[in-house]
Amino acid sequence: MILHQIFTSPFTSEELQRYSQSATSTDAVLLLQDGVYALNHPLLNQLLAQQNTIYLLENDVIARGLRFDTKQLQQLKIINDQQWLALCVECHKVISWT
Repeated sequence: MILHQIFTSPFTSEELQRYSQSATSTDAVLLLQDGVYALNHPLLNQLLAQQNTIYLLENDVIARGLRFDTKQLQQLKIINDQQWLALCVECHKVISWT
């Protein structure tokens, strides 16, 4: 499994769009820093259709005051720094999209 880390906002960068074109359901995706703004972007629905789970870094979601639809809660998983580290160790490869 590959962990794809998306750092940039889909409103200002095409990184999430590029990732979604090559994503597989066996990969994991983590939205962090400005990447968490994807919660308010139309591309999120496409990503939710491709991925079993989308991880979001808790501190970044809180810092930006973001909320999400509770219907999406089953596929969105908020994680802390320790869980992020465990996810990195669990994956065979980590790719950062910046």
